[in-house]
Amino acid sequence: MPPKVTVLLSVYNGERYLQEAVDSILNQTFTDFEFVIIDDGSTDGTRSILDRYTDSRIVRLYNDQNIGLTRSLNRGLKMARGQFIARQDADDISLPARLAKQVAYLEEHSQVGVLGTQIKLLNRLGLTIDVAKLPASHGLIVWTLLFRNAFAHPAVMMRKSILDQVGGYDPSFQVTQDYELWTRLIGKTRFANLLETLVIHRRSWGSVSARQAEMQKENAHLIIQRSNSWLLREDVSTNCVEWVNKSREPHCSLTNEQIRQTIAFLLDLYAALRDRELLRYNELDEIHTEMLDTIVIISRCMSHTDRIRTYWWSICPRPLWRAIRVVTALLNLLRGKFFGLQCI
Repeated sequence: MPPKVTVLLSVYNGERYLQEAVDSILNQTFTDFEFVIIDDGSTDGTRSILDRYTDSRIVRLYNDQNIGLTRSLNRGLKMARGQFIARQDADDISLPARLAKQVAYLEEHSQVGVLGTQIKLLNRLGLTIDVAKLPASHGLIVWTLLFRNAFAHPAVMMRKSILDQVGGYDPSFQVTQDYELWTRLIGKTRFANLLETLVIHRRSWGSVSARQAEMQKENAHLIIQRSNSWLLREDVSTNCVEWVNKSREPHCSLTNEQIRQTIAFLLDLYAALRDRELLRYNELDEIHTEMLDTIVIISRCMSHTDRIRTYWWSICPRPLWRAIRVVTALLNLLRGKFFGLQCI
């Protein structure tokens, strides 16, 4: 009988944290799983660490050479027998109840195909940096995916049937392969993130994120452009998305024209989601509130020069009115002096 869950882990030269990551899965309170581990051509002590395990739930795959995370994950997917696919990275830790809580949620919510959790972020010294606050509801996740990733990849559990339907990860994406997959699933399944923190994610200098940050940025731009163009049914640039993300940075400064374009873009996205009937009414209401909050944040990013200009325009909104006011004031002043002299 096949297991309920396949846990999928790909590792390349990850000996430093691998044992802790593997143990966090083997010590789960939920036990009906297989653990597919792909050694992606490691040259350090990764293989010797894996060989020490005797747990029958572990399925080891060894790549003769390093083929990258995306292709390794797809190889693991072909071997997976579980109804649900849970991701795990070689330097992260799953808390003991993670699998149990995700399985329970997916069995109760049959329409949800991708389920994540909140994560705690650690630096390379093991100190907590932050607790990621990921959107929980389907509507807000779809809205967020139009601007940035809305899931922590190593905290996700997915239905294998959904992955088979779309062909798994796109092998042309060496990084951000998860973000690309989520955007392809918009309209094909529903999303959710548990509000509970169930995964500890380690940010280390040797991670894919640190080594290939520039490629991640380029891929993210491409994914955003594709998803927004698909939704709006026309080719769009990523400028407005960049301005939305920039608006959340401290001391943000945008021109009036950038603000105007971005607000118009947000309204177009919302209208497209509504017109294409991708979401329920209550989800559209959530997005509408989120959009208005974003517009307020963007409006506060006016540059100092534009703020001064806007202030004076608010006093004299039309140049003609300003000219008339000045001329009228001068005439009144001269008339008063003239009549005063006449009286003398």
